[in-house]
Amino acid sequence: MSLFGDILALLGGQRTTGSAGAAAVAAPAMPLPFDPPLGTPIRYAYQSQRQRRGMVQTTSSREEMTLFRSDTGYRLQWVTRAANHAATGPGSADIGMLLQAMNRLAAGTLDRPLLIDLDPAGDVLGLANLAEWRAISADLVAGLAEAVDEQFSGLPAAGRAQVAAMLAAVARQYDEQDDEQRENDLLEIAMMALHCGIALPVGQCLELDIAKPARWGDELVSQRVAIGMDRNPSGTWARVHMTASADPGDMARLAQQQAERLLESAGSAGTPGSAAAFPQRLAFRERTQQLIALPGGLVQRASWHREIIADGRRHRVEERRIRREN
Repeated sequence: MSLFGDILALLGGQRTTGSAGAAAVAAPAMPLPFDPPLGTPIRYAYQSQRQRRGMVQTTSSREEMTLFRSDTGYRLQWVTRAANHAATGPGSADIGMLLQAMNRLAAGTLDRPLLIDLDPAGDVLGLANLAEWRAISADLVAGLAEAVDEQFSGLPAAGRAQVAAMLAAVARQYDEQDDEQRENDLLEIAMMALHCGIALPVGQCLELDIAKPARWGDELVSQRVAIGMDRNPSGTWARVHMTASADPGDMARLAQQQAERLLESAGSAGTPGSAAAFPQRLAFRERTQQLIALPGGLVQRASWHREIIADGRRHRVEERRIRREN
């Protein structure tokens, strides 16, 4: 969801995403309203699925947001109340211990609020307790890495050493992220439930060319984006939708960069055949949609779909959905 969040922030005028160019649109833009109830918890059910080589990994959670007035406009409190990681299909048994570890990490973040500052139109200004969450994330990942022998006791010694090295690499990557990258990660789910007060022409698509640094990488990824908005005739809902695709060469270089870093951290760099595993072209397609209730402007449900095609074959599919429950 990070690209969609970046686009919303770009259209809201509060954040840059690298370099961007937009095609001209003749129709006047219509702003989305933002008039949420104050002090009332708004609950969402969230689920993500990742499909790869027949295995499906699922993350399910219960999310809650509460809004209050503030000097900037609003202070949004976002809290995860429950979360679970699971997997089914070929290979799922092999990652059982990893899933257990991920659930332990998730448990360490439950009921800890993200405090998000919004302007009066609902645009994200920033994360008020970013430093606290950087420390929480670092402590959780470091604790998992330090307890590898206990939490991955079913693996042989060589396997535990490799897991420890990779977890240490993940901890370093978290530490090396700048504040904007880390904030984007933390806001990924919350951004599905916000529209940032954007203004778009109804019934037309705005096309953008964007080049932005990828998270956890130095590569600049070029992307073509089309974003539009529709409203029903009675004015009770608006639908914001976006499609995006990335340059296959940029994506392949990014994937190689990240894989090489992990292999190096795990002591496997230079292993025969590892270079041949990197795809030469990695196509990327993404679709996002939000259904927004009017006149209040709250997101009722949102979906996100991404496909990655490696050298002409579909390599990975990821889907995320969020739905308001009250």
